[in-house]
Amino acid sequence: MGEFDWNKYIDLSQYLIDNLTLDDELRYRSAISRSYYAAFNKAKLFAQSKSWISQNNTYLQHSEVRNAFTNRGQLTVIVELLARMEGRRNSCDYDTILSFSKKSLRSIALEVLFEARQIFRMLGQN
Repeated sequence: MGEFDWNKYIDLSQYLIDNLTLDDELRYRSAISRSYYAAFNKAKLFAQSKSWISQNNTYLQHSEVRNAFTNRGQLTVIVELLARMEGRRNSCDYDTILSFSKKSLRSIALEVLFEARQIFRMLGQN
């Protein structure tokens, strides 16, 4: 197997949001999680390619990846985007009862997907 294409998680997120045959909460929670991990892993690989973080450590803490973008000019916004996305991903992956309504869950899923795509663009990747 070759290197995984994290863009596929973006595609999966869009599919989940658009797929009306699945339970709403299930698909939006999953889309938020996949969008976050797509952006997180793209950011991690980018930071490793710049030697901002170790290439030997596969299991970096999420904060380590975010911190690699601190004081990096225009890329500093990635710190805020990843932090916001991770907070929402944590809620969707771990909370039995969400603090936001199911109605707003769709909006949040679309927002997190947009933010993931924004990170990809900033890093010069699709």
